[in-house]
Amino acid sequence: MNRQPLLWTFLAAALLAMAGCATVTPDGSLSVDARPNQTYVVVLQGTTTLHAGYGDVTLTGLVPADYTVLASRGERSKSITVTVAPGRSTSADAHVTEAEDSDQPVWAGRGGDREQTPGSGMHGSDTDKGDLFGDLYVLVRNDNGEPVLLDGTVYVQPAAFYADANGLPANPVLLDGGYVPLAIDAEGSLVNPQYYPVFDDPSGVLVVPKEVDLGRLNEARAPANVLDRALEEALANLASSVRPITQDPMGRLEYWADDTTPTAIDSPLENLALYKKLMTDGVLTIQNGSGETLLDTGFRPTDFAGVDDPASDPNAPRHVMLDYAAAMLSAAADKTGDIDVDVAITINNFLGINGDAEPAYFDFMGYGHQRSHHFGTDTAEVLVLTDTNPDTYVVSTLPVIDGVFHGAERTVGDARGFAAAADDDLTVLEFVHNYAPPEPLE
Repeated sequence: MNRQPLLWTFLAAALLAMAGCATVTPDGSLSVDARPNQTYVVVLQGTTTLHAGYGDVTLTGLVPADYTVLASRGERSKSITVTVAPGRSTSADAHVTEAEDSDQPVWAGRGGDREQTPGSGMHGSDTDKGDLFGDLYVLVRNDNGEPVLLDGTVYVQPAAFYADANGLPANPVLLDGGYVPLAIDAEGSLVNPQYYPVFDDPSGVLVVPKEVDLGRLNEARAPANVLDRALEEALANLASSVRPITQDPMGRLEYWADDTTPTAIDSPLENLALYKKLMTDGVLTIQNGSGETLLDTGFRPTDFAGVDDPASDPNAPRHVMLDYAAAMLSAAADKTGDIDVDVAITINNFLGINGDAEPAYFDFMGYGHQRSHHFGTDTAEVLVLTDTNPDTYVVSTLPVIDGVFHGAERTVGDARGFAAAADDDLTVLEFVHNYAPPEPLE
């Protein structure tokens, strides 16, 4: 019996089976080594965020494509492009060290090439120490969010926080409602250790600085082309709206594919790109293909001095523009995070909203956030427990000011007012996300 044809038939069948398996399971995986665990990692496919969090991560079921890995720790960050191949496991080294000889981008650290910075450091301080502390620590700041320099120097001042049992920052040290600065030496470096006197311990308790926690907003460190692509996608969707652009209860922009159901711009990266454009240009105008205006956020003059348009007027164009911007910033952040003035100013530094020319810092002076006016009569559709059965939820439409904040007022001004507006929008976003009614089954 001639076995050769039978052998070739068997081999051919085996090869076809192998090819069939490769076709059926083309997905790959990506493992990111993020030593140490304090490193914040963001994984992007185009403009879509697949992961954002601290420490190592492994993603499976990835389609073959190029992926961007952003890793940030303190003032250090790096961006890596990784190609995931079909059916293969790909690894990426996102190790970010604080040593000067680290594998850091050319723009990072003291003496780095600032021309290649994706955003910026601590503009206007004219000091390496300002750059070093600028995106690391919570700082003593003035009403416009600018760092208060140590008298007679160009050094910024990190705020003091009481240390917990593990030596980590807990509550801030406050005096007359403001931060107490940590001591720095003649070279602008922190004096360690430091103790702050208290009534029951005259020798003082340990105080330490606190890093600014940006979380997902570390995406602001992404290369410019990543944000550019996100902006293009967001603008294209908004321009396709068949109705004027609206806002959801969280302030996110909504476009209408038809006359019945709006779609919110919910991509954090797209919202960050929109925030950068609005804060840089001062206006965001969206028109459709016929030239009809779908959105006009108002106008921010290049120089506010002498302009009869106080931001404290809730209906003034600049105030309206900053309300839009606050909502965009909140939609770019972690839902469970917080936005304070240090977060807002640090992001503005990274995005280049704060610049080198005078005035170096964006002018928030005169802006006022009043929670009851900010949300007004806005409502949100959420799940709530019934009064008769504590185990039963029903869909209910609640006023935002009552359902989310239980009627509590919040009034803050200037840069801290802007941060408060963004933080309140973020609180609503988290609330609605946690209690949103499920999508109906088709």
